[in-house]
Parts: sequence; structure tokens; C-alpha cells
Amino acid sequence: MRIALYHSKTGAVSKRVFVLCGLIVVLPPTVHAQVVQTEQETEQPTDIDERPSQPTRLTLPIPVPIDESGQVEDAKTGDQPDGATPPADQDELFVKLGLAELLNVDIVTAGFFPTNIRNTPTYTISSSHTQWQHSTARNIKELLDIYVPGVQMTEHMWTGALIGARGVSVDNNAKTLVLLDGQVMNMRRHFGVTSELNLPLIGDLDQVETVHGPNAIVYGGGAINGVVNMVPKRAQQYPGLWLRSEAGPVDQLLLTEATYGVPYGKDNSLMLYAGMVSSGGFRPKHLHWNKENLAARANERATIRTREYVLPSAKFGLYWHHGGFSLQTQMMRIYDSTNSALAPDWFSKKNNPSDPSEPDPFDHGWYRAMLLIRPQYELKFSEETSITISLDGQWHDFALYDKSFQKRKDTKGRHGMARGGRERFLAAKAVFRTTWIPLNSLAIGGQVGVRDIDDNWLYFERNPTYGFEDSELSWLDVSLFVEDVFDINDHFKISAGARLDHTEYQPIVIEDMAETLQVEEKDWPEDIEKRINEAPKIDATHLSSRLAAIFTLSNSHLFKFSYSHGFRLPDAAYYGHMHKNNVAFRLKKLNISVPGAPNLGKKEVSLFVEKMDSFEFNSMNTFLEERLFLDLNLYYNIYRRLLSWNNDLFDNLPDSFGSIGGELIGRAEPVGGLILGISYGYSRPAHFSKESYEQHDSLVNGYRWSQTPKRAPLSFRGDEWICYSGHQIKAHLSWLLIPHRLRWHANLRLYSGVDTYDLERRVEANDTDEEQKSKWVPVQSSAFRPHVLVMNTAVTVNLNRHLAVKLNVQNITENSTPSASSLNAYPSSGHNGIDQRLYYLSLIGQI
Repeated sequence: MRIALYHSKTGAVSKRVFVLCGLIVVLPPTVHAQVVQTEQETEQPTDIDERPSQPTRLTLPIPVPIDESGQVEDAKTGDQPDGATPPADQDELFVKLGLAELLNVDIVTAGFFPTNIRNTPTYTISSSHTQWQHSTARNIKELLDIYVPGVQMTEHMWTGALIGARGVSVDNNAKTLVLLDGQVMNMRRHFGVTSELNLPLIGDLDQVETVHGPNAIVYGGGAINGVVNMVPKRAQQYPGLWLRSEAGPVDQLLLTEATYGVPYGKDNSLMLYAGMVSSGGFRPKHLHWNKENLAARANERATIRTREYVLPSAKFGLYWHHGGFSLQTQMMRIYDSTNSALAPDWFSKKNNPSDPSEPDPFDHGWYRAMLLIRPQYELKFSEETSITISLDGQWHDFALYDKSFQKRKDTKGRHGMARGGRERFLAAKAVFRTTWIPLNSLAIGGQVGVRDIDDNWLYFERNPTYGFEDSELSWLDVSLFVEDVFDINDHFKISAGARLDHTEYQPIVIEDMAETLQVEEKDWPEDIEKRINEAPKIDATHLSSRLAAIFTLSNSHLFKFSYSHGFRLPDAAYYGHMHKNNVAFRLKKLNISVPGAPNLGKKEVSLFVEKMDSFEFNSMNTFLEERLFLDLNLYYNIYRRLLSWNNDLFDNLPDSFGSIGGELIGRAEPVGGLILGISYGYSRPAHFSKESYEQHDSLVNGYRWSQTPKRAPLSFRGDEWICYSGHQIKAHLSWLLIPHRLRWHANLRLYSGVDTYDLERRVEANDTDEEQKSKWVPVQSSAFRPHVLVMNTAVTVNLNRHLAVKLNVQNITENSTPSASSLNAYPSSGHNGIDQRLYYLSLIGQI
């Protein structure tokens, strides 16, 4: 990129010329530039993008008067144009990037009022662009895995990244809400947020905030296991042009993203973002996963690739703030490959193996598109009182496709993807806030939203041939909420809140049950179609609450106690599987065989709201003049009627169980330029019953075979997680080795393994109880995995004030491919396994 600075009086072109990413751009002579340059700045180049609030040296396109000597006239007097922050001295700039500043930030996620991270009602973790720009994190999944204690990221064998939090890691992300500056991104078709977590386009984000536990009083249903909020950049802090290009030779990755920030006036700004990524992916060196299946179809091995974008994926954003008005818009289109060799026959096998025009098995992926629009206006009545009105618009596509879907035709000659559907959500929200009452911060509001889910239709791609999850619904949400923060005195604060949600929806299953269950229509009773298609209307009213007490012993010691309650309604896909089971159940009662559903039809299934209660204690302590921070978290979570996948359908567990554990977090700045962080997390299940295990055996380790030979008694354990490591150690460091020139980052995660033996039941249907017990045999659990150690490192070199080069090396320890399992995890880098190092080279420019 060639950049020429135009002198407003002489018309001369500056001699500064920069080459970035092979692109040539010349600023037109009508565009003026602000150049603030002192002798000290000339001698000491700035660490790229290292600032919490300082401006870039060049601000566009604000006209700035420049005198004959080339200096900015306002700079002589110390005045700055509106919208620009005065440049900081280089030595002061480094001090502002110390540990204390990184940890004492304002949080907007935990409640209705922005507050310092120490005063949030529950434990909150924040990471910023200042931290991760030099780290190995390339997407939201890696940010959470590196910086958030109590979170373990895994990979679902079909849909990608999953968020496991404080013990609970299930088959989808519907228990954790992912937000864009407070706007919920989760869809309710089935998977919540998945592909977005792996997308390596995060250059538009300034901060990622994570709240453990339910946050239902603010965000309603779905906030069971926590909230992840992505806060975009604002032009006041990031004016001008920022550009990053990256290449990865192992997974054949090419990436480019850019932001352009325009501050104008005191609080007005416009931030634009665009990014695109493509990746050919790679085959793991050792394919152990599902190897029996692969051995039978050896010619398909070459198609199994991980970290692949079958088509280029893109993300665009516009973030505008003007007075009390703001507009947030984001668009994503993701073409992500599946990460597993286990693919159901209904979308993987060839109907005619001799036909070369048919797509190869596993030659497919997920298409995911999302458009978010949120206009918002804050009307201030006074400095203490205001009302905020916002409109929320969301459009989601979710589909399965093969690589040849652009040429694909169904039997009727229609083009489109293989299977899929769409979702739309529209809502209006109003929040009244006041601090007029002495020692109180009060927020009251409400929201009305409608959601529509359609199968066989897409918004941003050609319509699919078939539906996916085979259900449709119309969803109405109405909610009222209140939160009050009482500042009793300088040392004691209480936060209390409640929310009332009323939801109505009626799922309609459009699946052809006769075809799915392989039942001849002639065998169906006359009224079975009517009975099968009867869908109950869901009419649920739920009250959520939160109570927290914050005690500040001194500026260095703070304690929190909190209770919070959350809930989640079943998603649309759950009813498709439940409906299928109930159809099979009714057919079996009518003595009609169901060969297409051998594991279904054992009982009539009803779905209930799942609930979660969280009790948490936090201790936050500061030592050595804010160079050492030590936090301790203890929690006890109770899950009631947990919703998850179970034997070919979604269902509630029959009873409640607990998750108990804690985290110990330490952060230190022993010397200037070196920041260390380390955490230990522990979690274990509590009072998990044998009945729950028999219904859902992929959450905890269950039956234990005694070491006594022959006739060994069977004992139920239920005291160790399968998909979530009971012991976690995370560590990271960032070290400025050469001031303003060279920075080194390294991180590691050590996750404990699952090492127990399970039982395999080899019985006949007509065996007696004694015969069945004698046929239990000990086998290595299908959930077995060793300890997982992930180590990454990155080095950033600043070539000058505007240009940096970064080398990112991931998976130094070369994790091996996991053993065969039908579960949703391991290792943390991908279900196929990442058993080789990955390298990424980035070029970062800032103007």
C-alpha cells in the first residue's frame, strides 16, 4: 500500500511511502491529514496499536491547518481537533499499558449500568485488543480458551467450536449466549453460535467480556452457563486505517481484514470493517478417529480435512455513533467444512457410486450466514436520568452443502444446497435508567420480540433441496425487567434484579414421517396423520432473579457473594426429534414396525424448561502496588432437567445434578514490559444419579468395574466429567523484549484426561436380570482421552511506527488425533485432531 500525505499549503507530497500487502493506494490531494510528530516520537517508534485510548498519529479525513514548517497549528498550543485524543508521550504510553490498566476496565455486559470490572455482580473476565493483538489468539474460540478460567473450548464432530463452562460441555452452544455489544447472536433453530467462534476475523473488536453463570435478568432465556459479549472498536480510540494480512502455509490460509475509523465532533464516530478468509485446510497425519469406517472406504481418506473453508468466508461491520443515536450492523457469510470423518449416510454416501457427477462423501460443510442490525437512541432527560430505545433485527441462514452445491440440482431440476433453513428475529426494547435516587442506580425496562423459523428456505443463498431439523415455528417473547444497585456505604454494595419472561410458540413438524421411519403408508391407521401432526402449544412464564453483595475491605481487597437463576426453553430442532420419537412410540403401540428408528419409540417424550441456579463467591486481591493480582472463585451450580442429546433425540434429564469447583487466578507484572497470567480450575459433578447417567451417558463417567476378578460388583461413580477436564491449568505471558520494537507472547493449556473404564453390555432382549448382569464386561471407555497439552507462541516485530510483522506458531506439542468416540470433544483444537504445528505470518499496518 502506498500512502502519500498531502501538504495543505504547499501541495507537496510527503516523502513517507509505505508498502503494505502489495496494494497501492494513494490518498487524493483533497484529503488532508493530521500529523503530530515530535523529536521524541521520531526517535522512538510506537508499538503497533498499543493503546487503551490514545489516537493514531494520522487521523483522516479531518482537515487540519498546517503551518509553513509542516507542524499542526493546534498542536503548538496544545489544542486538538474535535474527535481526536491528544497524543501521549511514549514513556507514558507504556505505563498506561501496565497490568493495572488492563484489569481495571469498565464492563458493559454484567448489568444495565457500565461498571468497573471489580464491581460487577458476578465474576467477569475481560480481554482487549491491546492484549490479544500480540497473542496467538486468532478467533473468539482461542481468546476464550487462553484468557478465561473455567472455560474449555472443544469441537463438535459436525458443527465446530463448543463452549464448555464450569463442568458442563454438551452437544451445542445453546447454554451460553454470545453477544455483539449486547445484541444476542444465538439462533434458536438448534446450534446457538458455532462457526462464528472459529472465524479468524476479529479485527473489529476492542474487547471481549465473559460473565460466568446465568445473566437472565439482562438477557432472558438461554443465559445458563454464561455470557460472552464482543464489544466493537470505536473511532475515538482507533482512528484512521488499520490493516492486517495473514498467510498460513499448513492449512493454506489467506486472510485480509481492515478497519477505518472516522471520529468527528466530541463523541461522534464512524467505524467501518471488512474481512475475508479462505483456507484449504489439511489432513491430520494420523487418522485414528472412526478408523474402522475409513478402512472400509480408504479412497475417502483424502477428503477428510480440518480447518477448511470450502468457499471464502467474509465479515462486514458498520458501527456509527452520533450523539445519542447509534447504529450497529454486521454481516457474516461462513462456508465451514465439517471437522469429522463421522458423517451420517443421509448426506455423505453416494446414491450411485459409479456416477462421477455425485459429490464425494465428506465433501461437504456448513453454510452459516447472519445479518444483525440494531439502531438505538438514548434520550437524556438530565445527567442522572435517561431512556434508551433499541430495535433488534436478525436474519440467520443455516444449511448443509457439498462442494459442488453451485451445480447441484434435485430431481425437479432446482438448484440449491442439500439441507437447511432460516430464522428471523425482530424485537423492540426500552430501558429507563436513573441515578437520581440517592445511593441508588435503578434500571427498568421491557422487550417484545417475534421469531420465525422456516425450513427449506434461505435468505442469502439459493434455497435448499430439503429441510434440516424439519421443524417450523412462530415464537413470541414478552419480558419485563428491573435492576437496582444500592450503594449502602463506601464499603458495601448490593445488587438486586428480577425479570419476568412470557413465551408462546407452537412447533410444526413438516417431516414426512412415513419416509423417515421407513413405514409403508398403507400400514398407517387412518387417523395417525392427524395424531402425529398435532403439536402442543408452548405457553411458558418464567421469573428469573439475581442477588449479589459486594464488600470492599480496602482498595486492595474485595469480596463478592452472588446468587443467580437462569432458564432455557427447548429450541426448534428439539421438537423435530421429540416428534419423531413420539411417532415411533405410537406406531409401536399400534404394532407397526419402525425399522428406521430402532432406538426410538421406547417412551413418549415431553420437553420441559431447563433451569440453573448458581451460587458464587469471589475474592479479588491486589498486592505490590498493583503489580500482583490474585483472584479466588468458588461456585456451586445446580442444573434441573438439563436439555441435551440422548439416544437419537433431545430430552430432559429426569432429575437435577450439581457442578462444584472453583478457579484460582494470578496475574503479575514483575518488571516493566513483562505481564504473566496463570490460573488453575477444578470442577466435578455432584449428586449425579444413576438414572440420569442411563439416560445421558456422555456427560459424566458412570459405572465402574471393580478390580476384583469375576463377579465383580457394579458401582456407579458419576464423579468425573467426560467432555470437560476436571483439572485445568492455563498460563500466558507477554514480554516487551525491546521497547517499541519486539514483543514475545506464549501460552499453554494443560487439561486433565479421562482415564476410567466403562462397561459394555452384551445382552439379549430376553435375558433375565441375572443373565444381563453376567454379560457386563469391562472395556476401555469410549470417552477415554489422555491429558492434553496445548502450547503456542508468537513474536511481533515493529518495523516502524506504522508497520509490524508477526509470526504465530500454534500447537508446538503436536497433539495427536483423539481415539474413537461418539462424543463432542477432543482434543481442543479439532475433532479430527491437530497433530502438527501450524504457522501464520501476519503483516499489520496502521495509519
